[in-house]
This record gives sequence, C-alpha cells and structure tokens, in this order.
Amino acid sequence: MYNRNRGDFSSGAIAVRGYLWHLKKGAIEIRARIDPDTEDIVRDSDGFLIRANSGEPGEVLHCIDPAMAEAAFKGYYGNPGASQKRWLRSVFKPDDLFFRSGDVMRVDSDGRVYFVDRLSDTFRWKSENVSTNEVSDILGQFDQIAECNVYGVSVPNADGRCGCATIVPMSSITLGSFDFARLYTHVAGILPRYAVPLFLRVAPQLSYTGTFKIQKGQAKREGVDLDLIEQAGSKDSLYWIPPGVTAYVPFRREDWRALKAGDIKL
Repeated sequence: MYNRNRGDFSSGAIAVRGYLWHLKKGAIEIRARIDPDTEDIVRDSDGFLIRANSGEPGEVLHCIDPAMAEAAFKGYYGNPGASQKRWLRSVFKPDDLFFRSGDVMRVDSDGRVYFVDRLSDTFRWKSENVSTNEVSDILGQFDQIAECNVYGVSVPNADGRCGCATIVPMSSITLGSFDFARLYTHVAGILPRYAVPLFLRVAPQLSYTGTFKIQKGQAKREGVDLDLIEQAGSKDSLYWIPPGVTAYVPFRREDWRALKAGDIKL
C-alpha cells in the first residue's frame, strides 16, 4: 500500500498513514511506548504494553500468529538468546505474540511517519553492523578502564552512527595519567577499523536505573554535541580520533564546528 504525495506535506516523512492503512494494518503493526533512558518497553500496572501517543516516539512491533513464528523469523545463526529477545508475548492480551523491529518511529496527528532511531545492541557505521557488546568486551580488557558503555552517535555529514564509548577509569588513574595512545593501539589491534570507537567520553561514573541497568538514552541523545553536554551540566571530557591520527586526543569546540561545516569528514 502506497501513499503518494508530490507536495511539501510529507517532506521528511518515510510514509503517510490514513484511514485505509489503519483499517487494514492498525491492529498488526503498533508503536509501543519506550523508556527514554533504558530503551525498555513500558508496561502498565496489568503487565500489558502501552501504545505510543500521537507525536510520541515508540518502537514498532508486528503482530505474528504464534503458529507462524518460525516462518516469520528464522532467528540469528548460532545465537538463540538474541533471537528470543526479538519476541514479546502477552502484549495486549495473554499469549499474543509480537516481533520487535528495533525501529523507533513517530507518527504525527496527520498520519505522517518519521524514523527516529534504532534500538538494539548494534549500530551501523560504514555500511557495517557494529556490536556494542563486542566493543565493550574489548574496552573492558584494557587495564585502565573500570567500566564502559558503548553506543552509536550521529555525527554531521555522515550516514549511520559512529562508535562512542563512555569510559570510567580505574580509581587509581587520573585523566592526566590515562594512556590514550595505548588504548587506541589496544582497540585498533583487535577490532575491525569500522568498529573502533571514534569518540570517548571520560566520566567519573556511569548512570544506572533503579534496577541497575545502564542509562543509554541521554548519552545517545547528547552524542558528541559539546553544547548539549554542557547544557546537561556534565563535566565529562571528550576525546576522539581525528582522520590520520593514531591516538585519542581532546575533542574541542573547533573540531565540532569543523565537523558541522563539513571541513572534517569521518
């Protein structure tokens, strides 16, 4: 089903959904409300999901006949745990089955659909899928890092999301004694080039929820925008790997301006 438009009405939207679409597919494709910090699906007091409101970002879920689950999604090769995470049961009634797309979209009051973000343990950079868990494991092997949180961030004039890691140094390590050159050698020697985090955010601690889950949402929203980070009251220090450099160096405001202007391309 297509919605054609030649004017400005749907500019920037990926689709337009009206009465016919909702009549045909409104019950089998829904947007579920998500927690902006943990990126978890939100459930009500009865344990069922809550539909995202008009204008509110929500993860797209697809209703699947339980008898057709295997045909609809074969799963990830050799990773049954990741495959099971794609399924949600008892979404709106006991024993119903929905598939998690991982795509966050927003639909306005006129039915225009906008892509917002991607929810998953991967992000896409240089046409490759990067596993945040794999990168976190490699960073965690570095002897000066106590804990870390890896995620993809948008950067100006680039497609996809490049790697960024919030790292917490060991208690005995100061910012001045942290060996950023050796860290680059460590990650670049193990990870493929596209998976090496281009940005580091050095923080005194990671933010956790009341259920001890890492809060990812705010870090992803702020990205490497120094203005947003400062407005949030953060004192974290940012580092990056500029083109042609083989070490993490301080990320300055002139670097951010150069990225936005297109003078530096990643």
